[in-house]
Amino acid sequence: MNDELPEVLTLGHPKLAQPSVRVDLEDIKTDLFQERLALLERGLKHYGANGIAAPQLGWFERYFLMRDPSGSGALVYWVSCFLIGWLILGTW
Repeated sequence: MNDELPEVLTLGHPKLAQPSVRVDLEDIKTDLFQERLALLERGLKHYGANGIAAPQLGWFERYFLMRDPSGSGALVYWVSCFLIGWLILGTW
């Protein structure tokens, strides 16, 4: 997979109107999905964002990354509306 950050799509971009599909929990274990999570984190840090969603990078699947709103500094991944903590993902 290319390590370059894809173009970030922002509010109003017509591609963001297309539906995103659920992520099969088995797909979370794949190298491709793990690489995309790493790119989400890089994008979040690069742009100084509080959150970034897969569709914003052109991956029309239901997952996003956000900073913990409690102010802990932790990053929290949400996949297909399930909360998945980084430590859980890191053990697969």
